[in-house]
Amino acid sequence: MNSEALYKKRAEEAVKKAMAMRDEFVSTVSHELRTPLSISKEGLSLVLRGKAGEITPQQREILQMAESNIDRLAFLIDDILDMSKIESETMTLRREPMDAVEAVRENCRGWELRVKSKSIELSLSVPGNPVLLSIDKMRFTQILSNLISNAFKFTPDGGKIAVHVEESNARVKFAVSDTGPGISKEEFPKIFEKFYQGRRTYGPGMQGTGLGLNIVKSLVELHGGELTVESEVGKGSVFSFTIPKSVDLKEGNITNG
Repeated sequence: MNSEALYKKRAEEAVKKAMAMRDEFVSTVSHELRTPLSISKEGLSLVLRGKAGEITPQQREILQMAESNIDRLAFLIDDILDMSKIESETMTLRREPMDAVEAVRENCRGWELRVKSKSIELSLSVPGNPVLLSIDKMRFTQILSNLISNAFKFTPDGGKIAVHVEESNARVKFAVSDTGPGISKEEFPKIFEKFYQGRRTYGPGMQGTGLGLNIVKSLVELHGGELTVESEVGKGSVFSFTIPKSVDLKEGNITNG
């Protein structure tokens, strides 16, 4: 082995070692943070439910703010862990055959109370027949929830969010549209970057981590799909992703292709 090849090999080994140390550090810190966060949230929940005595409206407001920030920190920890797995190529999908239409319906049902709190109309348009896909249900739910959450954050009271599912021969397209402020053309190249928050204005308590869309894009691509966005300032945005179909209609078999 010549000196150049030896140097390259050592450099690659050093990079791998550094990445492994980083992943271990992220995992350890995340684990150590989760325990005190869970204990803190449970304590706040007990106080908010009046288990430690009556609280004033002002105290409730402060405690709810603290609880909201604990939730945000927990989301950030989860996002950092996911981002670390994606970057180190250790993120794996647990694919299983499932009806994507029912998965979308189930996800949207979970948003009914939240959208009502802002008088937002949530509509759903799906095929009348089951749409079988081989996907990781947890990660699929994460993708869709993230996009609906984004739409919810930016859609003003009385606005509209629409979830649309369209099936073709080769793939299934999922789209989430909103009537929010839209995205400028200058922002388009940046919206999928890590930690990019954008210029759109969030509602109260709706600050994001800036990692959601970056993770969503990676998860969609792990499924062999593509994430795209269409938007116009003042008219809202549409985030769409596709997942290839891998169903042998003749044999009725679903593969992980």
